[in-house]
Amino acid sequence: MMRKKIMVPFGPGGGDLKSVHHALALAERLDALVLIVQWEGRTGSRASSTKWVDDALADVIANARLAGLNVSHMTVSGPAEEDEIANLVDEEGVDLLVLNADRWQLESALLRCHPRLTGNIIRVKEKVTMNVAEEEGDRRWQS
Repeated sequence: MMRKKIMVPFGPGGGDLKSVHHALALAERLDALVLIVQWEGRTGSRASSTKWVDDALADVIANARLAGLNVSHMTVSGPAEEDEIANLVDEEGVDLLVLNADRWQLESALLRCHPRLTGNIIRVKEKVTMNVAEEEGDRRWQS
């Protein structure tokens, strides 16, 4: 039996870290392989502010590997093109995509190329939390 493969496209900015964590948790439960495809933008255009993202991703990958998970990390320069991701889905035999909820354009493009992926895409949303004290204070102020 072939192991399942989970792909997580990862863009600059760090918004996809939650998706990576979600994919790793799924991989642990399903004994699946995780392929993280990181787009860096144009070569030579990297801002120093993205260093924390690279460091955070490297830490997450290292910790996952220490925990016994099978994680591959691929770095791609240039803009993230839907057809490149679609080609990787084919080449790698990806069973499941884990996307940041903000990547709806990427998702629709992938579904046009690969209708079989319907139901095999998970959208991970950021949690919105509110401090209870702030909420109570807002209610009193509005009364």
